Amino acid sequence: MPLDNVSNIVLVLSGKGGVGKSSVTVQLALALSAAGQNVGILDIDLTGPSIPRLLGIESRKVTQAPGGWLPVEVHKARREGVNSAHTDTPSATAARGSLHALSLAFLLPSRESAVIWRGPKKTAMIRQFVSDIRWPPGTDYLLIDTPPGTSDEHIAIVEELHKLAPPGQEPAIATGDNTNLNRQPRLVGAVVVTTPQAISTADVRKELNFCQKTSVPVIGVIENMSGYVCPCCGEVSSLFSKGGGRIMSQEMHVNFLGEVPIDTTFVDVVEGKATDQQDVLVGGAVHEEQELFERYQGCNLSKIFAGFASTIQENVIDPNPQHRNILANFLQSHLTMSPADLEASNPSAATHETPLLANTRDSHAAKAAQGNASSVERVRRWLRTFLDSKYGHYSVFLLVSLDITSIFAEFLITLHICEHKRDKGFNEEGWEQVEQSLGDIGLAFSSLFVAELLASVFAFGLSYFKSPFHVFDAIVIVLAFIIDLLLKGPLQEAGSLVVVLRLWRVFKIVEEFSTNANDKMEDLYEEINHLKRENEKVRSESDNAKEEIGELKRRLQSVST
Repeated sequence: MPLDNVSNIVLVLSGKGGVGKSSVTVQLALALSAAGQNVGILDIDLTGPSIPRLLGIESRKVTQAPGGWLPVEVHKARREGVNSAHTDTPSATAARGSLHALSLAFLLPSRESAVIWRGPKKTAMIRQFVSDIRWPPGTDYLLIDTPPGTSDEHIAIVEELHKLAPPGQEPAIATGDNTNLNRQPRLVGAVVVTTPQAISTADVRKELNFCQKTSVPVIGVIENMSGYVCPCCGEVSSLFSKGGGRIMSQEMHVNFLGEVPIDTTFVDVVEGKATDQQDVLVGGAVHEEQELFERYQGCNLSKIFAGFASTIQENVIDPNPQHRNILANFLQSHLTMSPADLEASNPSAATHETPLLANTRDSHAAKAAQGNASSVERVRRWLRTFLDSKYGHYSVFLLVSLDITSIFAEFLITLHICEHKRDKGFNEEGWEQVEQSLGDIGLAFSSLFVAELLASVFAFGLSYFKSPFHVFDAIVIVLAFIIDLLLKGPLQEAGSLVVVLRLWRVFKIVEEFSTNANDKMEDLYEEINHLKRENEKVRSESDNAKEEIGELKRRLQSVST
């Protein structure tokens, strides 16, 4: 089966080009590897692949093996306590997972070779990448680097992943010697990359809408290039605007992972120059024999991406306790505050410059608070997805229908009691018990609707009340609950009348279903118009070919005569 050795899949997306998706993908892979996870990188940016260059493996070639292609190895896994040749680096004896990569660049004759493909050929290539690549057994994470926008590559990869790795299911679990898997891979979600500028966040909003429409969970947003790290003192200066990614995340109700400044030492790491923990070049020399993983541990950005890696793993139930222990040890020794946290903790330095590294006295408490906040955010994301889905609408529709049915049943039983209570042998007490039971059922439904209202406010915030219908619905829910709970007699009947007004919710749900159907019809009409244009183009080319053939025939006839 394709991806049979992969446990979890993460997409790296952005609606804008040049925001640093590939560099973010590489650093996430290195951070996950440093946490003991076996990682693979799949580069589906077919027209502009850059993963091989960032990893320093451009000269490598993909190996053909029985049953498919083998990805290129970046570095091997290493157990804790195994020394390498470079014992002067702190990570020389630390455990790490393996790292492999695959890109179309490995199949091109040179770096300058252009890929000029139409949509169908791109789709076929991506399907081949998914189906014909044999990732190593026990691959914990597969990071997929995508091109900018929402084009053919995105549609193709999401379709293939939804077939093989539906979002939300349990991750694959390796058994025994890691050669057999008893579950399918899991699509954990997407990491969306932006820069602070408004022109970037505007396009990234479209990418978030793409994720919502294609049922791809959003792990969070990373604001890249949020400042510039001074190579001498390590302070961060805001070259561009700042905070755009955080504001967009709040408005779009998605998790904000953090900010990443521009650090020139990362360029040195990519180019093969070793760095120490103070971001000073070790003699300024090129250390080609030192692996990328070792060089990256001396880069300040590794501390920031360690936090991002932990957030990704929080979205996954990791079945391997050894991995969890390695992750905890790694975070305890490496994780430091992000630039945003440092700026918040030091108001005097929040104007233009912020130290990149700082000591945190309450690191454990901060990590615990961050974990609690991320857990709450995951619950909010799940509630938003469920309440906006057809299943959420169907659930509300069913509750409203049952509520209305119980109200009318109670009304008919009341009429029956009034009509027959003077009849001889009429069991008035039994019918009143049934009426009381229906009243209790109505109160239970009112309580469920109050719970649904509170869940909606928790999931969407105060923006939930921007809709006049939601305001009216909330008033009806609260009034019905209060009257059903506290009042009796004629006012209780008024409460039943208020609950009857909830029938308007059915019309709202029907309207939403109709809107979704109209959207789908518009998409179909667009596709039909596109096919018509393609058909007209083919006909025009056919007519031109016929004219050319006729002209050639006339020339042949004139030559023969």
